[in-house]
Amino acid sequence: IGLDRIAGYLGPETLDVWGAEHGSLGTVGQVTVTEFAGDGRDTFLLDVRGESEWRGGHLPGATLIPLSELPERLGEVPSDRAVVVHCQTGSRSAIAASLLLARGRRASNLAGGYSAWVAAGLPVVT
Repeated sequence: IGLDRIAGYLGPETLDVWGAEHGSLGTVGQVTVTEFAGDGRDTFLLDVRGESEWRGGHLPGATLIPLSELPERLGEVPSDRAVVVHCQTGSRSAIAASLLLARGRRASNLAGGYSAWVAAGLPVVT
């Protein structure tokens, strides 16, 4: 999923320490595929899956920037409009949305990702 060199991990007690020292954590907003499909706003749709996943099918109007490339390609993500991020199931996109929020973007996660979109019978580009 784009996380190939994991140096370690943090356990749940880390959240308690963070909260005591820095305050509460932020959250990433979730948008369902039904909400997004019916949304007429000018939203930037960001696909953070890999190139091979993209070639297998993607949402209409999406822009591909794999999660592993996002920090270096942040300038390609508009800062003047809302961003909805998706991946295959919603895990990588939650990470990407969090990164975007930390960089001042208005971002939310497409709940269930591409899999939920396809399961809902919504159109894809192949």
